[in-house]
Amino acid sequence: MLRRLPSLVRASSQPALRPAASLSDHGHVELVVNAPADKLVVDEPAGVVAVPAWRQHWDRQLASEAVQREGALADYLSGLRKAKLEGEYEFEPLRTATVFGAHKLDAVLEQWAADLSAAIAAHREKPSQKQMYGALARAKAVLPPHAIAGIAIKEMCSMLTALPECMPVLVASMRVGSAVLAAQAAAAAAALATDNVLMDASASLLPAAASDEDTEAAVALGSAVLALLVRNTHISTDSENAFRHGHQLDMGRNKRTGVLIPHDAVSRLFAEGAYSKSSFLALRPSDYAPMETPPRSFGDDLRSGGYLLQRKRGWGMIGRPCALQRKALAKADLRAVVRGLDALGSVAWRVNDDVWQLLADVHDAAVPFGKMPAENIVALVDQRSALRRKEREAAEGLLTREEVKERKRKLELDLAAVQAKVSRRSTFSLVLQATSKMANRSNALYFPYNMDFRGRVYPLSPAVSHTGEDTARGLLGFAQPKPLGERGLFWLKVHLANQLGHDKVSLDDRAAWVDEHMDEVVRSVEQPLVPNDLQRRLWNQGGKPAQAYAAALEIARAVRTGNPASYLSSLPVHQDGSCNGLQHYAALGRDLVGGAKVNLVPRDKPADVYSEIAAIVRAQVLKTAATYDASRLADDLGLGARPKYFAKDRLPGLLAHLLTPHVTGKMSRKIVKQTVMTSVYGVTLLGARDQIERQLLALNDDAKRMERNGGPLLDYIDDRFVGAAGMYLAKLTMDTIKGEFVSAKEIMEWLQHLARVAASENGQLVSWVTPLGLPVVQPYRKHNARLVRTALQKVFVSSERSENGPVHASKQRTALAPNYVHSLDSTHMLMTATACQERGIAFAAVHDSFWTHAGTVDAMNAILREQFVRLHSRDLLGELHEQFKARYPLSRVAPPPKKGALDLKSVLESQYFFA
Repeated sequence: MLRRLPSLVRASSQPALRPAASLSDHGHVELVVNAPADKLVVDEPAGVVAVPAWRQHWDRQLASEAVQREGALADYLSGLRKAKLEGEYEFEPLRTATVFGAHKLDAVLEQWAADLSAAIAAHREKPSQKQMYGALARAKAVLPPHAIAGIAIKEMCSMLTALPECMPVLVASMRVGSAVLAAQAAAAAAALATDNVLMDASASLLPAAASDEDTEAAVALGSAVLALLVRNTHISTDSENAFRHGHQLDMGRNKRTGVLIPHDAVSRLFAEGAYSKSSFLALRPSDYAPMETPPRSFGDDLRSGGYLLQRKRGWGMIGRPCALQRKALAKADLRAVVRGLDALGSVAWRVNDDVWQLLADVHDAAVPFGKMPAENIVALVDQRSALRRKEREAAEGLLTREEVKERKRKLELDLAAVQAKVSRRSTFSLVLQATSKMANRSNALYFPYNMDFRGRVYPLSPAVSHTGEDTARGLLGFAQPKPLGERGLFWLKVHLANQLGHDKVSLDDRAAWVDEHMDEVVRSVEQPLVPNDLQRRLWNQGGKPAQAYAAALEIARAVRTGNPASYLSSLPVHQDGSCNGLQHYAALGRDLVGGAKVNLVPRDKPADVYSEIAAIVRAQVLKTAATYDASRLADDLGLGARPKYFAKDRLPGLLAHLLTPHVTGKMSRKIVKQTVMTSVYGVTLLGARDQIERQLLALNDDAKRMERNGGPLLDYIDDRFVGAAGMYLAKLTMDTIKGEFVSAKEIMEWLQHLARVAASENGQLVSWVTPLGLPVVQPYRKHNARLVRTALQKVFVSSERSENGPVHASKQRTALAPNYVHSLDSTHMLMTATACQERGIAFAAVHDSFWTHAGTVDAMNAILREQFVRLHSRDLLGELHEQFKARYPLSRVAPPPKKGALDLKSVLESQYFFA
C-alpha cells in the first residue's frame, strides 16, 4: 500500500529540480525534494513509486527502527507535522537498482504511468458522468495524479503477472479502487497526525469492515482509473492501445463477463520481463517486510502490535474480524494468546547466504529445481495462451456442442496445471528478488504475526517468511546458532531424510539411510550446481531441494569439524503432526482405533493413515475389477464411448479395470493423500473428485511423456473416462474415511448440529471461545449483488465483508467443523510456543509443523506432547456444549458424542505423534 508517511525526515538546504533517487551510506534510498532551505527532505513522498515496493518497506523499516533506537521518535513526529507534502512532488519513473538489472519493460511502465498521470490530471467530469467519475474526483482532491497512476500501474503489474491474457473488469476495478481508497485514507490520516501514535489517526479513517457502499465506491473508482488507462496507454512499438475492453463467455455460468484484454505484445513483454528478471517483479511482494527489531507486543493495544510505525492490514491482532467479534475481543482476556504471539515474534532469523547463492545460480541456469519447472516463463505463458485460445474457439462455436462438453473439463485442468507451473516459476523469482538485499547481512530479521478470525497465526511478511514454499523455507535459518549437542546430528540426519521423502520408516532407519549415503551428501554440497547432472544431486531428489540442500550443507559442515556435538547449527529442524486434524478429532472423542492410525499411541514404526486408506481403496478397486469382463474392453472403449452411455452396473467394473495399474504402490497413496488430508476440513465430494482427477491426469501426462521420449509404454486412462474415474475413487475414499474414523464422523455431525441451532434456528453467527480465551465468530453472511454503472460497463457488486446480509446458514454449518479444529491446532501451537520461550528454546511453526534447533528437538518434542495432553485433558466438547446451551436456552442442544477408551497420556510416549 502506498503511504503518505515518510520514513525519515531531516533538514536540507540543497535544492533539486525533481525527486532524485540515490543509495545513501545507510543503505536506504533517499528522494531529494524540490524545496527551499527551510523545507524538509524525506525518503519517500506519498504515492511516488520510485523504487520496488519490497525495498521501500524494507528501507522504511530500517529507518524507523533506527529512529526509535536513537530516541528520536518525538522529533520525527514533530517534523512530520511540519512537512508540507501536498503538491511538492512530480512523477518519478518506475525504476530499480537491484542485483537483477533492468529490462525494456521498465521503460514501458514509465510511459504508462506518465500517460495515465497526465490523463487523470486533465480529466474533467461532465455532469452526466458524476456517478462514474465522482469517486475519481474525490480521490484527486487528496492524492496527486501521479500517486493514483502509480498505484494503478502497481496493481496492473500484479494482475498481469497472474493473468497476462485477460483480467475480469470487476476484479481489476476492485483491486485498483481499493488500493487508491486505502492510500487516500492514509493520506488524510497523515494530515491529522497528533502527538499520539501516528497510526491511531489513520486507523480511525480505515473502516474495520467494508460496507456495500465501500465496495461500490472502490469498483467505481477503479473502473474510472482503468477506463482512462485503456484510452491513454499504448504499446511501445506503435500507437496501438495497450489494453482493450471486451467480453468473454463464461462457459460454466453461460454468461458473458467483461474483461480487460492486453495487447499480444504486452502479454509477451510481461512474460519476457519475468524471465529476464525485470524490475517489475519487485512490485509484487507484500507491502510488509521483515523487521530488524522484535515486533511490538499486542499486550497494550490489540490494534497497535507488530510493526512499530507501519499500519497493518485489517484490524490488528485479528485480521478483518466482523463487528460481533470486535466487540467480543474488546472484553476478552487475551493474555495467553498475546504471550504466544510475542513468543513467535521474538525469534530472530537470518537468510542463508549459501542457499541464496545456489538459488540465484539455478535461476540463471534455467534448470529444473524441485517443483519449479525447467521451462522458462515465456514457454509456460505460450502454453497457457494456446490453451486459452482453445477455450475461446469452443466459446465462439468453432467446435460442436458435444466437443465443447468433452474438452471443457480437460482444458480447465490443463490450464490449472500450466498456471501452477507459471506460479511456481514466478514465486521462485519473487522470493529470490525480495531476499536479495537481506542476504549477506549480519543483522537479524524478525517476523510480526497476526491471526485470522479462527486464531490461526500468520506472519505479516508472506512474500518472505518460513511459511512460504520450499524456496523461502530453505533460505531462512535461526540468527542465533546453538550447539548440536549429543543428539543434534541425529536429528539433522532425520530432517534430511524427511526432506528427501524417506519418512515412512523408523527414525533410526532414516538416520541410518543418511549414514549410508554420507559420501554422496558431502559431494552434493561441494559441487552443488552441475547443470547436466543436477537431477542426480542428492538434495534435488525429494521435491524440497532448497531445504534438503540446507540440511545436507549443515550435516557436511558438522561432520567436517570432527566434533559435531560442539558445532553451532542454525538450521531449523521440523517435527510434523501426523494428519493433525484427525489427531485432534481422535483426542476429542478418545478414539483408540482412530488414534492408533494417527500415532496417538506408541508403536515401533510410524502409522501412515494415507497408506492405510489407500490400501483399503485399492482392495475395493481390485475386487470390483475382478468382476469385469475384459473381453468387452475394446467395444467399451470404442469410438464415441462415454461414461454417460454405460449402465450404472457396468460402469464401475470398467472404471476399476482402467484404474488397476494406477492403484499400486506410492501412486495409490499419492492419489488419495490430499483427499484424506482435507476430509477433516470439510472437503465435499465434488472437491475430492477434483483432487483425485488432477492426480490421475498427472499420471496420464507422465505416461504419455515417457512414451513420446522413447521410454517404456505405461498404461493410462482414456481421457474420456478420467472424470468418471475421479468421482468413482472419490466416493470410495470418502466412504473409507468415514468407516475408519467413526468417532471423527460423529463429532463432525454434532458440530453441524450446533451450527444449525445457531444459524438456522436462531439466525445468528456461529461463535465459540477457544481454550486460550479467544472469541471466534464465523463471519459468513449472504450478500445480494447490486447493479453498479461504472466507466467501463455495468457490473453486479456484492461485498463479502458486509455486515448487513442475513446469516448464511449452510455455510455456517459446513464451516464449523474445520474452523473449530483449526482453532484447536492454533491453540496447541501457541501453548507450545509459550512453553518453549519459558525454557529458552527457539520455536517457530507453520500450523502443525513445529521447528527448533537440532540440539533442542528432544526438549521441544517433550513440550509439544505435554501441551497437547494438557489441552485435551479438558472436556473441550463439553465446554462447547455448555457455551451453546447458555447462548440458546430455548433451543434443544444435543450433548456431544460419547467418548472412547483412548488414554491421552499415551501421547507422551508416542515418538511418531510429531516426527
